[in-house]
Amino acid sequence: MYNTQNKDGKFRHFAIAYYTLKELTLIYNTSKFLLKKRLKAFNDQIGKPAEGYKYSPEQVELVFQLVPLPSDVIIIRRQKKR
Repeated sequence: MYNTQNKDGKFRHFAIAYYTLKELTLIYNTSKFLLKKRLKAFNDQIGKPAEGYKYSPEQVELVFQLVPLPSDVIIIRRQKKR
């Protein structure tokens, strides 16, 4: 991934967490229709939203790996509590 900044000269940071499809569209700067179309190719790997309409953190991590992120997005991985 290239480290290019958005039009404001800033990076956008997102943590791996529960996300709805609408929230994912904000990360990818696209419409629900286009993101659904891109995710359709990976339905076998990602599966349906775990919480009814929210994707679990494991599914979100898969989405981020399978569908290329915009260049101004940085993913933050949180440490698990012991």
